[in-house]
Amino acid sequence: MGIVQKPSLHSYWEKDQVTVTPSFGNIMSHNRFMNILHFIHFADNESEVPHHSAQQDHLFKIRSVLDELRRQFRQN
Repeated sequence: MGIVQKPSLHSYWEKDQVTVTPSFGNIMSHNRFMNILHFIHFADNESEVPHHSAQQDHLFKIRSVLDELRRQFRQN
């Protein structure tokens, strides 16, 4: 998750004095983060090109967001 690298998602919210990173827990609870991670979707998984296809898009799940950002950056 950015600058701080931990071995698992759960470890970002650990309270162990040696490995604690308090900013994660202060910003958002673990449960809230996991709910967002579980429910946020930008694309329909049914329209994804098969993984072994030459037309496979590795950014398929966020392509619509990237395209919109690119369009807005060009416009502004």
